[in-house]
Amino acid sequence: MYRFVAYGTEIVPKPVRLYRGKKYSQSKQAIRYLNNQELWIRYIQNDMLHKRQEMFQEFPLPPPLSLGFVYHMLHNRRIDRTNIEKAIEDALVKAGVIEDDNVHVVPDSHRIVTRQGAKDYWLMIELKTIDNLYDEVIKRNQKGD
Repeated sequence: MYRFVAYGTEIVPKPVRLYRGKKYSQSKQAIRYLNNQELWIRYIQNDMLHKRQEMFQEFPLPPPLSLGFVYHMLHNRRIDRTNIEKAIEDALVKAGVIEDDNVHVVPDSHRIVTRQGAKDYWLMIELKTIDNLYDEVIKRNQKGD
């Protein structure tokens, strides 16, 4: 399992038109997204360095994976949750935590995006292998019997 928590930095959703041909779009939203993504990649890479040294965890994590995240935001703007999820997945791929963000690598995802009681931007990401998730569900069902 890989868990990452960060405070105080907004996630900029992926813009609809990021590329024009083979070049990045020069729109303000595209530039803001790319700068924000670089920041998240640095955060995640620093966290991975710590986990490699302290926990001897290997990256990229082996598929299939379940991605779960909780994101608290401060503003009331309308944001599509899938764009935030895509921004997080892209940062995880570029940081080297997961090898790809396609459906064969990350077939399962759970997300909560909320503003309730948020005093600062806050993000928690949790990645589990599906085998571990399946084992946990079996254990829970056996306890309930």
